[in-house]
Amino acid sequence: MFIQDITLRTMLVGLLQVDSDVIDFAPEDVAVVSKLITNLWARSKTSALIPPHLLKTLNMHLRRLIPDEEQYPNPLDFVIPVWETLWRVVATAVYHLMEDPHARLVFARLHDTPTYEQFQLDSPAPYADPNAKSNATGPSAQDFIAEVMRLYPPASASCARSPTHTPSATSSPRG
Repeated sequence: MFIQDITLRTMLVGLLQVDSDVIDFAPEDVAVVSKLITNLWARSKTSALIPPHLLKTLNMHLRRLIPDEEQYPNPLDFVIPVWETLWRVVATAVYHLMEDPHARLVFARLHDTPTYEQFQLDSPAPYADPNAKSNATGPSAQDFIAEVMRLYPPASASCARSPTHTPSATSSPRG
């Protein structure tokens, strides 16, 4: 749930530009939204009806996270397609980072200098001889993410699981 929650927080501020700081969202709201969206996705793959109380609870917590009703009249329409895809990419990237010491170094540098330039910056080649005269470089953080996206394309994963009807504030049974 950690990756789902942190991805939701980041997506709300970074992509949807909700007027809040990432750490200011109520942890309960973030956890409930993450859990219920995942629950609804699983239910949408079956013939089971979606209990109306789940949608009501989800929308209540989501509205606390995204209070702007004018810009986001039904926040689920914005959150589900972005978050459902993005957290899976983040989880896959984190898994591979744990397996690759060089990639961890690249992302540690990005953490220290969180700029677009650092994101694109090629890193010293892993295992390169520091005394060699070559200018060998290794992948950048951008290269790493592009490779994760190439190997695990989120569109194919989300399309394979995409429900025929996105749950909204006004629907309760699977549509």
